[in-house]
Amino acid sequence: MSSESVRSPLRVVVLSVGDEILGGDILDTNARGLVQRVSARGMRCVAMACAGDTLASVEQAVRRALSDGELVLITGGLGPTRDDLTREGVAAAFELELEEHPEFLESAQGGNKKLSAGGRRQAWFPMGAQILPNAQGTAPGFVLRRERADEGESAGRGESVARGASAEHGARGGVTQRVACFPGPPNELWPMCEAWLDAEFGAVPAVGAGAMQPELRLRCCGVSESVVGELLADLMDTSDPACRVGITVSRGLLTVSVRGSDADAMGIAQRTARERLGAAVYGDGDALLPEVVVQLLTERGERVALAESCTGGLLAGAITDVAGSSAVFEQGFVTYSNAAKVEHLGVPQALLDAHGAVSEEVAAAMATGVRERTGADYGLSVTGIAGPGGGSAEKPVGTVCFGMATRDSVHTRRVAWGGDRVTVRLRSVQLALDLLRRELQGVGAG
Repeated sequence: MSSESVRSPLRVVVLSVGDEILGGDILDTNARGLVQRVSARGMRCVAMACAGDTLASVEQAVRRALSDGELVLITGGLGPTRDDLTREGVAAAFELELEEHPEFLESAQGGNKKLSAGGRRQAWFPMGAQILPNAQGTAPGFVLRRERADEGESAGRGESVARGASAEHGARGGVTQRVACFPGPPNELWPMCEAWLDAEFGAVPAVGAGAMQPELRLRCCGVSESVVGELLADLMDTSDPACRVGITVSRGLLTVSVRGSDADAMGIAQRTARERLGAAVYGDGDALLPEVVVQLLTERGERVALAESCTGGLLAGAITDVAGSSAVFEQGFVTYSNAAKVEHLGVPQALLDAHGAVSEEVAAAMATGVRERTGADYGLSVTGIAGPGGGSAEKPVGTVCFGMATRDSVHTRRVAWGGDRVTVRLRSVQLALDLLRRELQGVGAG
């Protein structure tokens, strides 16, 4: 293993190649997997980028990546077609010519009787590259290395080397940069990538002093990002690699992440965040809100029934996605029309006439009606205007009302979401689940 593997942290840039990623046709899960694998080895991803299927785009992206990182991991663009230009783009960035490796012609043939021109392209690599065989496909990967001075001066063509895992600082204070290129298909990418990382940097080390610790997370709902940011402001020192606290939000759910190398400091930060956030925290790690709700109901031996309007069954779907939910889910009604609310839930027509379907009064009647008619312990309702039409000055698009009924009480909540129809519906599902979760835990509304 090279001596640089103990330097902390190695700066990594992840580059994905493909118009299908730039165009939004596919989700770039390869980049996430690469970041996870280098982070497990104590390295730090400083940038993620995507290049299109043109020579200029790949070359420019590689040059930018080399200006930022010591290790550049590239996935995609190694196939046999004319738009697979990673080999050419990396060679241009290093100012190298391509050369054919006849020993890879047979594997490039891919079982075909005749080697096509495209297949032959997969046996061409930048001069001096270390070739990475592909046991799962026809496109080998490759690695280039070069010495770069600390002041950012890159070595020229003659300083690229093809072998050895050496990454020591050079005699003049430089550092070895690596560009490792892997195919895009996951079944080809991961065996090749993991084998190379193990050979180059050693296997993923056991967690110890100075090593990157497993990320700690708190999952929250019913609290805004700005409020959390104020509550945790003093913990969010982004300059401290030993313990860094960050916040991410997705459709009403908020995650507080604690990353770093100091396990004690990370634990203190997580405990401090939990204390300050209080009832907004619904779980740790990878906890999912529907799973938490089902678990709480199971522990109490109680059941819930649902009355949905604007969410159209999404709330019931979220609960029943959880294994074991049949023990706690009684029944669900999707009462989209006013007539359905009257017929199936017993909502008084006079209430609908006076307040409208999207109102706290109707939400309360829906929750009470579904609980009484099913005999469940809890009745949970949601009614709103998901859009894009149907809003008014008094009740704009995004207005949603919730009802939470127990055997002894009923309470309601009204919110005004921003965003499109999908966002309004999904955020409403999360908040409804959180209202039930808070009722079950006895912590009150958010």
